[in-house]
Amino acid sequence: MKSNYNFWCLCLSTCIQKIRTLIIGCIYYKITRLHHKFILPPILFILLLVLCISLYQQRQLNVISKSLLSTGSSSSYIIFNITSDNLVKIPPMNELKVKWVQNRIEKLSKKMKNVLMTKVSNLEELPQPNYRVHIFYYAWFKTPKEDGSWQHWNKELVSQKKDHEKDKLPPEDIYSSFYPYLGCYSSKNMSIIDYHMKMIRKAGIGVVVLSWLPPSFPDSPKDVLRQLMDVALKYELKVAFQIYFYTSRTHKSIAKQIQYLMLKVGDHPSLYLLKKENKLLPVFYIHESYKHSSYVWKEMLSEKGNISLRKTKYDGTFIGHLSDQSHITEIKHASFDGLYTYSSGNGFTYGSSWKNWNSLAKFCQENTLMFIPSVGPGFSDILSIKRTRHRLKGNYYEVGWRSALSKRPSFISISSFNHWQDGSQIEPAKSKKTPTRVYLDYEPEGPLFYINLTRWWVKQFLSSIE
Repeated sequence: MKSNYNFWCLCLSTCIQKIRTLIIGCIYYKITRLHHKFILPPILFILLLVLCISLYQQRQLNVISKSLLSTGSSSSYIIFNITSDNLVKIPPMNELKVKWVQNRIEKLSKKMKNVLMTKVSNLEELPQPNYRVHIFYYAWFKTPKEDGSWQHWNKELVSQKKDHEKDKLPPEDIYSSFYPYLGCYSSKNMSIIDYHMKMIRKAGIGVVVLSWLPPSFPDSPKDVLRQLMDVALKYELKVAFQIYFYTSRTHKSIAKQIQYLMLKVGDHPSLYLLKKENKLLPVFYIHESYKHSSYVWKEMLSEKGNISLRKTKYDGTFIGHLSDQSHITEIKHASFDGLYTYSSGNGFTYGSSWKNWNSLAKFCQENTLMFIPSVGPGFSDILSIKRTRHRLKGNYYEVGWRSALSKRPSFISISSFNHWQDGSQIEPAKSKKTPTRVYLDYEPEGPLFYINLTRWWVKQFLSSIE
């Protein structure tokens, strides 16, 4: 109560300052146009009087604010002595604006909480998954028990810790702002894979986009590729691939990876195939495709390219990653079949900014390209605090979905299911506190909140395209 009263006192004080400035400006305007010796002295007297009154009022407000903060009194009459010790410094306008925005967010969150809980409670599961909704999935997590060492749970943490902090490692201290409901797991554990596919199916999502790295990389999901696709089939899911960026990647190495994948799982019934020119072709998202020029991509994606995959048994639907505005024409010239925005952070890039999706959708429609916007529940990388996008109890996720659906896309991608490093996951999380850290969670909505909320929006998407 004290902080609210003090806040409004400060706002009133600021208003008085603005009014004083306005009055002074008006009087100055009159002075510059009146030169009569009998009119000028009264005007100057009024000006001095207004200044004295406004300064006195501001001083009184300062004293009241200070008195309330120090005593907590709720009485209508406060007796005090005006001294310099009683005054509080009026914060600048930018601080007042920040406080106002925070108050607005808290009020909106309280109003939306009941609405969101009503949405996801007692929501029936979809009879079949929506294959127009794709979600990015990562199978690169490792643990000492099953893999011999930690992988990705401690990414970039070990090198930053001092010698006396080396014991603060997983499973207590992990590279994430949230803590997994299943704990720190190994991606090759079959019970983990089964649980993940079950959750994705529960969310109504139809396509798992597996991030792929070459078999020679320790992050590569080669060891679980076939098993993961078997489990996906069990839950009626399809699998596509995101060719993830790595330092030595070239268009030729990408062509080799596509050939490898098609030889390994090209005949698997859970492979996601999309119809193109009366043919069913696999789908490949190319992560950070903009790091190679359009001329390089043409070698692989145009029919006249030297290593063209078009009209071969390795042909597919290739989706380019758009980050900057200049990538729009690059993707078109490179002979990609569509574009996706990938990042879950609104405003991070041109492509991930919701306000730009209208122009991107229009461009894709005019150039016969697939537009696949990427939505996410938030962004919270512990090594990049300034880029945080707070979840606001699901409200951030809701705005992303609304922005995407308003453009009437044929497909929507979700970033991500389990990218714990940047806090964009919808995988269930739990509350956890250690001697050194307190992890974020989904409370009070519960671990399955974002799975259920996703299912609600998947259903809305399905209704919009029927």
